[in-house]
Amino acid sequence: MKTLTDRKLAEQEKVTYDTQRAAQEVRKSLAQAQAQADTQPSVVNAERQVEIATFEAQTRIRKAEGEARSKQINAEVDARVLLLVGEAEGKKVTAVGNAEAEVLKRKGEAINPGNYATIEVARALASSGMKLVPDVIAGGSNGNGGTLVDVLLAQLITNKKEIVDRGGGEPKGSPLFLDGGLTGRFYPPNHTP
Repeated sequence: MKTLTDRKLAEQEKVTYDTQRAAQEVRKSLAQAQAQADTQPSVVNAERQVEIATFEAQTRIRKAEGEARSKQINAEVDARVLLLVGEAEGKKVTAVGNAEAEVLKRKGEAINPGNYATIEVARALASSGMKLVPDVIAGGSNGNGGTLVDVLLAQLITNKKEIVDRGGGEPKGSPLFLDGGLTGRFYPPNHTP
């Protein structure tokens, strides 16, 4: 009987152990499910962060592509404007040049071309400010010019007149003064004409 009793006890222990093992398996599954449930918000949050980062990267790429296209369009428009302005300036220069050439041609036809050229040369010389006739002429004693003394006096008068014309007044240390430039006579500084 004892054997029978031991066997019955062993069977019951086996059933108990099997039940406990099954309970442990269920508990283990429950713990895993609990842990997975606890981490699920973090997993979902991480997945959302990845999706957001991907979306932001695509947004930056599209924005950069849009800006690049905008710059390209602006550059093309600027180049076209420069081209049109250059063409307009070229046409303007051509039109002005053709008009001036036509005016010169008609002036030349209205006057003898040789005379027209002489007139244009005279205009150019007059506008250059270059002296064509000397202020003082030295010549013989026959009345057409003057002696060397006449030349030196004329030079002195010219220099004094230039100083007075520039507002410099009478030069210091000058032994003579001109009587206003009307008669061309020289007087000492204390003389009253």
